[in-house]
Amino acid sequence: RAAARDGHGAVGQHHARPFLPANEAYRDRTRQALDAAVLVELLGLPASILEPLAVLRTQWCGEPTVHGGKATRPAVPAPETALTGATPVKLGLE
Repeated sequence: RAAARDGHGAVGQHHARPFLPANEAYRDRTRQALDAAVLVELLGLPASILEPLAVLRTQWCGEPTVHGGKATRPAVPAPETALTGATPVKLGLE
């Protein structure tokens, strides 16, 4: 029961804040704050989880089926360098 109250406190403060459309999630401060509240404050994950999540959010918003050709789409880095700057390992599965 205490966890439910804590969860409401961490997440509840975001219920009245405005959200941008889903295709603009990469620049939506409310979504980013909600992600931090749920993942870090409520679930206790390390804050370092937020950086790869931001990359994933930006890549998702860059998908044509998500942005629908709108000018609000993000500039998406190449997938192989998005997280580490490293070149992917070829597994020979192509």
